[in-house]
Amino acid sequence: MTGPSNYVCHDPYMMSLTVVNTSCDPVVVQGITLSATTTGTGCEAPGDFTYPPQVAVVEGGQTAVVLAFTGNQFCCRNMACPSPFQCDDSFTATVNTDGAPVVATNSAHLSLDGCDVICP
Repeated sequence: MTGPSNYVCHDPYMMSLTVVNTSCDPVVVQGITLSATTTGTGCEAPGDFTYPPQVAVVEGGQTAVVLAFTGNQFCCRNMACPSPFQCDDSFTATVNTDGAPVVATNSAHLSLDGCDVICP
């Protein structure tokens, strides 16, 4: 799981998730669940969402990007973000397969001081 390590106002969340199949058998990817936990005063993590894979089968010995994702801009609820407004997010992707789920994590720092993006 890769993505930027820092975000500022107007940046959309971005990530890429690669599966490396080291077995001889194909792996069927059934879906990818993204979730986040947030630390920082006033910061709120979005809910969990499950996405269909962009590649549904990773053949034995192969590597494939199963999800390349660009989400919404980081935002504040009901009004512009206060200043200062800093958070740290830990993102988790759970790749649901026909075998055991595979979990990957990534983290990022959010610098949203005075951000004018209002959450929908």
